[in-house]
Amino acid sequence: MDDPSLPIDETAFAYLPNIFRDINRGIGYSNAALQFAVLAINASPRIGDEIPSEEGAKCLSFYTLALQAMAKSLPCPPQIAQVIVLLATLTIFLRLETKLGTLRGGLIHCKQADLLIIKHINQLILLPIGCRLLCVLVSIKSWYSLQSSPWDHQAYLLPEVARTPLLRVLRACPDQGHLVLALLCESKNIYTRILLGRLFGPSTSHPSFRSWSRQYETIRGIALPQGGVYAHETEECYLAKLAKLQRELDAWHDRLTTHDSPIYGKTVWSSESLKARPSILRHQPLRFRSYGAAMNYMHYAAAQALCSRRILDTVTGEDLTTEPKLDPWIQIILQVMSGLDPAPSTEYDFMNVGLMWVIYVVLFCSLHQDVLYAFDSEFPWLQAVSAAPGSTAPLWMIRRLVQNIREERALGRIVLCTAANLGNAEEWSNIWSAQVQYRLMVMGRVIETGAGFYDVLQVF
Repeated sequence: MDDPSLPIDETAFAYLPNIFRDINRGIGYSNAALQFAVLAINASPRIGDEIPSEEGAKCLSFYTLALQAMAKSLPCPPQIAQVIVLLATLTIFLRLETKLGTLRGGLIHCKQADLLIIKHINQLILLPIGCRLLCVLVSIKSWYSLQSSPWDHQAYLLPEVARTPLLRVLRACPDQGHLVLALLCESKNIYTRILLGRLFGPSTSHPSFRSWSRQYETIRGIALPQGGVYAHETEECYLAKLAKLQRELDAWHDRLTTHDSPIYGKTVWSSESLKARPSILRHQPLRFRSYGAAMNYMHYAAAQALCSRRILDTVTGEDLTTEPKLDPWIQIILQVMSGLDPAPSTEYDFMNVGLMWVIYVVLFCSLHQDVLYAFDSEFPWLQAVSAAPGSTAPLWMIRRLVQNIREERALGRIVLCTAANLGNAEEWSNIWSAQVQYRLMVMGRVIETGAGFYDVLQVF
């Protein structure tokens, strides 16, 4: 295929955040790598769509040209303008690779982006265009973070040495959705470490940890830290980190404008219609002025659930023979879900983590059996949101997971965490296009004794 003439028309940036168009107009004008990346993402299919051979070849050709053009510019010159253009190109690559299902390529570019941020963070945060780009990059990297084990390098959305300045940038960003996504990812990593530490012990000094960790490493293909799940720290240190994240989340909520806050309304008809629903769904739905505002609030509630000491103590220490009350944070998530209009979801999720990952939080942070029924029969928009680019799994995989959790309940076991042998080498486009066979490690507690358990299931 002949190279298209550059620079490309600005209409090619129509479905990307404005920051990329602005970079192209200025410091990135005529940059071949950036523009080929934009052409590739415009030619890319939606996850799960049938890819006509001609369109697929076109997208891959642009992608290859972009990679070649970027390679010619490496190593990156010291000028901050060129650093920003390179970082913008990597950001588009990351989004393109989630659409293509190329997880392994995306992880490589995550690491490259982190190295640039660490080296140039002090210059980037001084420039408005640098701050805007960092905010968009954080949101796109969140998809990779949520796919990773909590001790994977890519699970850390904010590189530790650059965390403080990056958080300042995110707090100052007009779109507070970027900040709440970062807090959600950090909450997930810390919550998972504490959960696994309580179920199987924090380190090799516990017999159950040794057998569990060997099986986990086999499934995920990644070794646990030598210092155990807490990496030479203690549970108290991680609980303190959760408490700090809770304060960050409270501050995020305090900054919400009226336009981004939930709307609560009640009518006779809505009250009557709720009577036919399961008990956990009889609260009035929470509605928002935009789909983006609803998603931000749901990410906020999910992060609060993961930071909740009450939820942690309930799922890891409470008597499981009686049905517990539904946690208030889970209730809020279900209320937002009940009020969602799925129509704009595919457009909103183009550059964001979608609704699907929040479903995992509800499934694993709630011991209430009606939650399983709600996702199976009460949310008609599940098909639509599972096809959105921000989704972390196709609908068939979510439905199979709910079925697995129910089957484990019937065996007297409650699932609190899972890990699949779909690692970095697995091309996720294959998972969306067909129901693949894989192994799923389920971890949780035995209802009768409260002891931790793990098992490996064959999923077809």
